[in-house]
Amino acid sequence: MSAAPFKEGHTVELLQGGIEFFPALVAAIDAGEQEVRLETYIFNFDAAGEQVAAALVEAAQRGVRVYLVMDGVGTPSVPDDWVRRFADAGVRWHRFAPLGRWGLLLPMRWRRLHRKLCVVDGALAFCGGINVLDDYFDPSFGALESPRFDFAVRVQGALVQDVHQVMLRFWERLELTLRLEHMDFKEAAQTWKDSMHMQQPLPKPALPAGRSGMNAMLVLRQPAQPQSDRAGLPQGDRGCPPGGIDCQCLFPARWQIALGTHPRRAPRGAGAAAAAGAL
Repeated sequence: MSAAPFKEGHTVELLQGGIEFFPALVAAIDAGEQEVRLETYIFNFDAAGEQVAAALVEAAQRGVRVYLVMDGVGTPSVPDDWVRRFADAGVRWHRFAPLGRWGLLLPMRWRRLHRKLCVVDGALAFCGGINVLDDYFDPSFGALESPRFDFAVRVQGALVQDVHQVMLRFWERLELTLRLEHMDFKEAAQTWKDSMHMQQPLPKPALPAGRSGMNAMLVLRQPAQPQSDRAGLPQGDRGCPPGGIDCQCLFPARWQIALGTHPRRAPRGAGAAAAAGAL
C-alpha cells in the first residue's frame, strides 16, 4: 500500500450509488474543455453505461482529449457500434490485459485494473468503488432486487493533480507495452520519447486560502502486495489532519481473496466512508 501525505484545502462530496454518481460524472464530462481520463474495471453498455459513453463521445467531438481504460476481464468486449462511435469521435481507449484463451493459466496475466478513477481538466476527480454499471444489474447474477451498496467521492483540490499524474503515467506505460507486444519498436521508441516530454500541463485548480477545506490523501495498492496489506497507511495520528478522522475500512482476509469473496457492507455506525483507487 502506498500513500502520500495528507493535503489540505479540498472540497470532497460523497456520492452513494450510481443514482448520484452517474449524473455527477456525466455533468463533469459535459463541462470538460481540455481533457477527460476515465479508468474502470467494468464498463457495461447498459442504459447507465451508454450515458457515460455518449458523454465521452460528445466531449471528443468538441475537441476534448478523451482517454478511456477498461479492464480486459471486467469488460470482456465493447459492442461493435460503440467501437465505431469511439473511433469516429476520436475517443482513445484500451482494454487492459485481456486474458485471451490461455490467460487463466498464466499467473502473470492475473493482474487486473480495479481502479475506478476519472479526472476532468486536471481540476475535478472522481474516485471510489462504482463501476460503469447499472445499480440494479450484476454481470454474473443478472437483475438485482435492491441497488448495489457502493460509493464514490468527487474531489476538488491539490489531490486532483496526484490522481492525474497516476492516470497519465499508466496510460503511457500501457501504450508502450502494447507497441512492444506488437513488435513495433519504432513506435515504441517514439512513445517512450514522448513520455519523456510531458504534454502541456493542465492548469492547477484554485485552492481555498489558508487551511480551509478538507484534508485528503491518495492511497494506491501496489500490484505485488495483497489487498490486506496496510503498511503504507498512516498509523495513529501520524499524518492525520487535526481532529482525526472517524473512518472504518474493510480489508478482505487472505482466504477471502483466494475464494473471491469480500465484505459487502460497512459496519453500522461508520462515521465516514473512505474511497481509494486500487490497482
